[in-house]
Amino acid sequence: MDWADDWEVSGATDPMTRPKLGSWLRDERGKYDGLVAAAVDRLGRNVVDCLNTCIFGEP
Repeated sequence: MDWADDWEVSGATDPMTRPKLGSWLRDERGKYDGLVAAAVDRLGRNVVDCLNTCIFGEP
């Protein structure tokens, strides 16, 4: 278990390019079993961003 707290990054920023979350989604941090967010709007600004996070960030 680890944290990717990109709270200072705008929700408009592509999740794959965020400083901390992006490294997990690009498999630079190793395998993981799940992804938890405090709120859906922290994963992306709209439905497409959230779905891309789930699809491209698939472990």
